[in-house]
Amino acid sequence: MKKIFYLMLALFSVVMSANAQTAIEKSRTLDNLYVGVAVGAETKAAKQSMGAFSAFNPNVTVIVGKNITPVFGVRTEGVVRFNTHKSDCKWGFDGKAVNGLDVNALATFNINNLIWGYKGQPRKWEFIALYGFGWTHSFNTSTFHGNHLNAINSKAGIDIAYNFGNDKQWQLFVEPSITYMMTGYNNLRFIAPTFQYNLNRANLDLKVGLVYKLPCSNGTHNFKTYNVGAMNDTINALRARLAEKPKTITVIKEVPVKETAAVTTKDGQKWIVTFDFNKADLTEEAKFILNQIGENAVVDIVATASPEGSEEYNLKLSERRANTVKDYLTDKGVKVNSAVGKGIDAISGKTAVITTAK
Repeated sequence: MKKIFYLMLALFSVVMSANAQTAIEKSRTLDNLYVGVAVGAETKAAKQSMGAFSAFNPNVTVIVGKNITPVFGVRTEGVVRFNTHKSDCKWGFDGKAVNGLDVNALATFNINNLIWGYKGQPRKWEFIALYGFGWTHSFNTSTFHGNHLNAINSKAGIDIAYNFGNDKQWQLFVEPSITYMMTGYNNLRFIAPTFQYNLNRANLDLKVGLVYKLPCSNGTHNFKTYNVGAMNDTINALRARLAEKPKTITVIKEVPVKETAAVTTKDGQKWIVTFDFNKADLTEEAKFILNQIGENAVVDIVATASPEGSEEYNLKLSERRANTVKDYLTDKGVKVNSAVGKGIDAISGKTAVITTAK
């Protein structure tokens, strides 16, 4: 006995370890819904008015359900019961074409996924246990003065299901079940509504049905899983590759932009001075160059600007530069014939030309 216990414990540990490597995507409210229909036949479970298995009455069932997890779900059923034998319908009522309705609320348990875990797709063959309670309504009967009868029932069964389709979205099943009338009739006489499971108030049912699983938000018709172990391996591999890369730091150094102005005499002499970007003040380097122009020289000054700004702004900047050069040379005694700002130079965009006259 102790060996069997340890063996079961080891098997449980292996199953739980395997399942721990798989994560199931969270299901939204309208995910994992399914609808279905089934047809079947039912008979008494024990000797009653005409004996067990003495008559089989057909029924049709409409199914709407939801799988909350790969193991646990809920289902509602609406059953229409037909009668083919007078005085021998489900609970002994008179023979009418439709003698009763059942509405059941059931819990479902996927035995395969409970024991072996869910692998991302339903297995071809599954065993799904059912259990729950419902309400039974039987139409007017002569045995109870023509009144309609209501009772609480309890159903237990198992679906032997075959899943098929490219995404296992269809399910064909055979369902043997037993339904107990918890309150109501027994041998055509009224029973006080004591809540009990009694074969003399039970019915055996065998159904064949087809279920369609509605599309989910994850793009499939079933639960979607992720392999946590594989994802962790990928993350660790990326971390290792990142650790192997050298750590580099990029330093961006701002370098001032220089713009030029040229001073040229008519005999071909030319002096070029530079301005800081967006400035019209003379640098020490520019003054050194302008100091080389003789006091008796006559010059023409043409200043330009770079094309970064607007046309109006560049024209004003080039005029300021031309006037700065003019003022400096005038103070030195140089005669300035003209000082013009052209804005953007069509050729270089950065030149100001000073030309001396003969």
